[in-house]
Amino acid sequence: SHFFHDLISSQVGYIITKEGKGNINTAWLESLPVLEEMQYIKHVRISDSLEVKIDGKHGKAVIKIRKRNK
Repeated sequence: SHFFHDLISSQVGYIITKEGKGNINTAWLESLPVLEEMQYIKHVRISDSLEVKIDGKHGKAVIKIRKRNK
């Protein structure tokens, strides 16, 4: 589709998961404050930074929470 062609040609990374695969902390995600919720998207806010590493060649990704020093 044109959407994925534009996404890939712009070098924007995207991550998909299959049910039962991967390690996603859904309890943490559900605990975050919601700014806006639509049919398929929930916009949440976190106070910490995220470090995202994507290996498109091998189809792997890691998202790490970077805690702020207080």
